[in-house]
Amino acid sequence: MGYAVQVGPEALTADASRLARVAETVDGVADRLAGGCGVAAAAAGGAELSTALESAGRTAAGALHEAAALVGDLGLATDAAATDYRLLEQALTRRWAGPRDDAGGDR
Repeated sequence: MGYAVQVGPEALTADASRLARVAETVDGVADRLAGGCGVAAAAAGGAELSTALESAGRTAAGALHEAAALVGDLGLATDAAATDYRLLEQALTRRWAGPRDDAGGDR
């Protein structure tokens, strides 16, 4: 059994907007994670634990920032696909509405 997929310029534009919001959210989570690890590191009693917490926070935040950037890029590509879809629809509509030759086929 297959799945019904709705694709069109409006759906793609809406998806691109959602992806942009997800990227912003993930970016914010990364900042909060790094900040939380920094607070925990400052409260930790030992130097080794503090260093480990700060390092873990930086590593995790960096990975999340990279993921956010990739999601943002996907959003931009989805928005470009919406524009291309719209242009293709317009080109096809013009072609279908254009003049026909004497045999009744396309020009």
